[in-house]
Amino acid sequence: IIMIFDKNYYDEQYFADPKGKKFTRTNGSIDTFGYRNPQAEWLGCAPIVSAWKTIFHPEKMLDVACGRGTFLTYARDVGIDAIGFDFSDFAVNYPYFRCRKEWIYKHDATQTYPYPDNSFDFVTVMDFMEHVYLDDIDKVLKEVYRVCGRYAFFLIATIGAGSGVNSELHERGYIIKREEPVPIELTSMVAAGHCTVCTREWWEDKLINFDNNINWHIRRDLEEQFRKEVPADVLVNWKTIIILEKENK
Repeated sequence: IIMIFDKNYYDEQYFADPKGKKFTRTNGSIDTFGYRNPQAEWLGCAPIVSAWKTIFHPEKMLDVACGRGTFLTYARDVGIDAIGFDFSDFAVNYPYFRCRKEWIYKHDATQTYPYPDNSFDFVTVMDFMEHVYLDDIDKVLKEVYRVCGRYAFFLIATIGAGSGVNSELHERGYIIKREEPVPIELTSMVAAGHCTVCTREWWEDKLINFDNNINWHIRRDLEEQFRKEVPADVLVNWKTIIILEKENK
């Protein structure tokens, strides 16, 4: 089975349709996956954004692969100058109901971002890196690090972080390469669009060592502070948070 995770995969069925997208399970039965969220609302955004404001004091924020713009809208609620982009036509054309059109635009995260170096003091990359093909990860990181002047906040689905219809999703890692057939036993696992599922340690190594010239370090203390600021029930599925700070040379 060939499953291509391009802009067309992330359509209305993926984001908003109550029925979701169809996929075939190992036993041949048909099941569905999707956010099933017509308005793109999630009230958990409020305490998360409040914690960002308290800990990072962001002024200008970029939300990479922002989906329908829910987080950036909540960020604007607390005075953060936030914008975001996504390569999904549906996400950009049918954003979160409070998100203004000028805050969200269409762009591919693997291509050069239309901003000068250090344009944002806070860049968020949430529930996205696991959707990126292995060959494209370095392209994304290069641009995130280039436009980010201080803090980069990553939320990544890693091994052991699955829930719901894909409860077995991350019990063992896997990497699906572009246009590579997906084994039938993995179809239910990759239906969410997750093609690079690895350990936290794998991602930490990738984030820090993908380029010998980067000058970033992991701030575990800020992750701990963030988890204390946000109610545990809001972060129940937020297993792997990696916060990086750019070193001033």
